[in-house]
Amino acid sequence: MRGIIPEAVPVLFSAELMLKIQNVFTLLFLASSILGCNQIEKIVFGKKRPDHKDLRPCGEFLAELSADYQHGFLAVPEDWDNPDSNKIEVFYYTKLGGTSSDQDNVVFFNGGPTGDSHSSYSVLEPLADERDLDLVFIDQRGTGCSTRYPAVETYPEMARYAKWGSRAIVKDAEAVRAHLFGEESRWKVFGQSYGALIAHRYWQVAPQSVISSHAHGFALMKEYDLWLKERILNQKVAGEEFVKRYPSVNDSMKKIRENLTSLDCLEKETEKLCDDEIMDMFFDYLGWTEHWSGFSYFLETFASALEADKESAKKKLMAHLSGESDDESEYAGIAGLVISTMEMRGTKYTSDTPLDTCTRVLKELESDGHNLSDWLFNECRRNVSWKSTDNKSGSTYSLRNSLEEYIPHDPIPFDDLKDSFSQYQDRPFYLYSGKFDAYVPPATFKEEVEALGELIQYKEFPTTAHGGFYTETEVWENLEK
Repeated sequence: MRGIIPEAVPVLFSAELMLKIQNVFTLLFLASSILGCNQIEKIVFGKKRPDHKDLRPCGEFLAELSADYQHGFLAVPEDWDNPDSNKIEVFYYTKLGGTSSDQDNVVFFNGGPTGDSHSSYSVLEPLADERDLDLVFIDQRGTGCSTRYPAVETYPEMARYAKWGSRAIVKDAEAVRAHLFGEESRWKVFGQSYGALIAHRYWQVAPQSVISSHAHGFALMKEYDLWLKERILNQKVAGEEFVKRYPSVNDSMKKIRENLTSLDCLEKETEKLCDDEIMDMFFDYLGWTEHWSGFSYFLETFASALEADKESAKKKLMAHLSGESDDESEYAGIAGLVISTMEMRGTKYTSDTPLDTCTRVLKELESDGHNLSDWLFNECRRNVSWKSTDNKSGSTYSLRNSLEEYIPHDPIPFDDLKDSFSQYQDRPFYLYSGKFDAYVPPATFKEEVEALGELIQYKEFPTTAHGGFYTETEVWENLEK
């Protein structure tokens, strides 16, 4: 799940909220409409693509970047195993003048996959300034101002995206480090969510360049089913805490669900999502305690709008949720599916579809005595409710016959980390979780903490969630060491 920081939700249909929701929905429909087929002739689009530097988000960001930040575009091979392969550009930006000591230099990796660094910069830059830390931000290949993901037309071509994952991102970062500070330099590695996976990968690919690592919001697990079960369970925990802090949420959700009936569906092509499952898409906001206040206000306002003018409110919501995506976000959606399938499905790989896994996990939770219908949000309830026009529930998720054949499995084994940590015992690895993280809950850290033991320093924060990487003082104190 992405580690991009959602904006607060000050009004009913704020652009920031709806863009976030639309991006999530676009990705789900990509999984269904593109990857759900066993064969395809072409995927999109055939249009002339603009240069990554000319795309609107990049141009706007460069115009707003602080004047005391230097930035650059570094040419690197698309395929690091083949240095003569096609060259792409990786965008970096930093306040550094190239004379800082290694101890001050911190490279930050944001969440994703397929997310840029720009929203993280807006939050982290002032915090780093307060502590005289010199952050280096990198738009991971495929994102932001870096070269965008290449166009693909067939399933075999999707395998190209395997060269755009965390292993390549670390090598890109190494090129940036050498360019800024010299080949023999080192720096601190700071990662959030998918960026924390990159912080783990750094110890596989380039441990000699690390002073210390600081990974928040991601942990390694062998069993994908167990990971998903713990994630679903913590959505219940987070939902209960959300209601405890903002009691009006219960009444808002009741009103919304009374007004979103089985006849109120979100449709695109042959897929359909109805009533409760529409609201389950909003579970994304449970991961960020920092924005619960705004989310509570959104739910209250939307509930009132439904009561005042049900049809108008529904049309606004449906229009935003089912809005068309552009070519660039569609390629990013495909790349994200490839990269997450390759890197984030555990060390014991299974080719089961998300529907298969969700169905098993929900049945197991029910057999454990959980009444899932009472839960505020449940992402698996949404997944198993997808329906096509032939009434075959879940037929939209069919990764098994499409991606498995072409994409390598590239997990990060505990033994690789043990070897690197043992070799560089004076270089600490800090690992953090948040109690109310609905994406990567503390229970998913147990396996890594037990496997690596005293080789890492682990902390569960008791009041925060996926946003603790910027709100928890201890994270920043350790970065200063």
